[in-house]
Amino acid sequence: NMKQRFPDYDKKTRKAFMTFVKYLKTAIISLAIALGVASLEAKETYTSDVSALPQEAISFLNNNFKGVNITKIKIETGWFKKTTYDVDLENGVEIEFDKSGNWKEIDSKVANLPLSLLPKQLAEAVSKKVPDAKIESIERKGYGYKIELKNDVELLVYDDLRVIKSQKD
Repeated sequence: NMKQRFPDYDKKTRKAFMTFVKYLKTAIISLAIALGVASLEAKETYTSDVSALPQEAISFLNNNFKGVNITKIKIETGWFKKTTYDVDLENGVEIEFDKSGNWKEIDSKVANLPLSLLPKQLAEAVSKKVPDAKIESIERKGYGYKIELKNDVELLVYDDLRVIKSQKD
């Protein structure tokens, strides 16, 4: 078989060449695997340029945080991890957006977050359950929203407008 492929070379040269080809294949496959694994890891880039955000996120910021400067935008991309945008505002508010620009989570360790960030009917339901709620974070969940208050109370607000109040762990 090898003699047919390389009739002009002696047995020793053919064997050496085939060994070289075998090592070359192994090296190429190893390199491909290494590059593939490297591309699976999340990649982070940083900017403060609002135009790096999807239009939906820009509209949300303009409607809810007009005049508040962005201090940092962290853009995370990766093979398994969908693109997310973490936006830090100068007033201490941090907002995570998905790749389409829909907010997923809003945190504030400094100022209270306004109920107006929620859809109107959900905001009214929370207001009835906890008047004068001091909101620290709002997170979108499959069932609705998880709202953490500054007094260690957690509200679970369901899409059907039920509000469940519980103590945080």
